[in-house]
Amino acid sequence: MNSLPNVLAQAHSASSDLVQAFDWAQPELIAAALVVGLPLVAALAIFLTGKTMWRGGGAVAIAAVAGSFIASLYLFYNHIIGGAEVADYSGAWFHVGTYAFTVGFLLDNLAVWLATIVSLLSLLIIIFSTSYLSDETDGKLRRYYAVKAL
Repeated sequence: MNSLPNVLAQAHSASSDLVQAFDWAQPELIAAALVVGLPLVAALAIFLTGKTMWRGGGAVAIAAVAGSFIASLYLFYNHIIGGAEVADYSGAWFHVGTYAFTVGFLLDNLAVWLATIVSLLSLLIIIFSTSYLSDETDGKLRRYYAVKAL
């Protein structure tokens, strides 16, 4: 059994396969990453600089969720309408001793349907809330839009 210093030394060695790269030439993998990544980046940007943005970052949240919806529509078109095969973009993220932690995207019909519906509803909620919360001060809206972008 490996001790903790040996595991840490293996993780930081130059020849370690601790982090493996994905093949980013796949358009479906890029779209799946955008569905998840755009709202995460927008939430971080709103949390950090939302006080200086219009309506507490509402426009950034709308743009990010709209981009997520467009990416999910691309996946919807490929899988539901085009009949694409189930795609599994996963790989080892890192290893600790004998345990392997994986990360990735599984694109099947159910996942694509749910991504499309959730991103559409999120977009509609955020657009509606910009008008509904028009009486609130901008300082209070920063946290609201950051959480809604997630």
